[in-house]
Amino acid sequence: MNQMYDQQTVRRARRAVALVFAVHGSVSGSFAVHIPWIQQHLDLGPDPLGHRAVPLVRLHARRP
Repeated sequence: MNQMYDQQTVRRARRAVALVFAVHGSVSGSFAVHIPWIQQHLDLGPDPLGHRAVPLVRLHARRP
């Protein structure tokens, strides 16, 4: 299980991981900014929106 990888492969893998983290952070951050607008648009308080988000969080957490 002790494999050696060349530097180019390791560099590309690190860049890919960094890109995934950057994209995920950007999407999550831009969604989080819009939560108050969503609450106002759907005429919801903070509690109902949280109850609707819990199943989505659970579904996301179950993904492999």
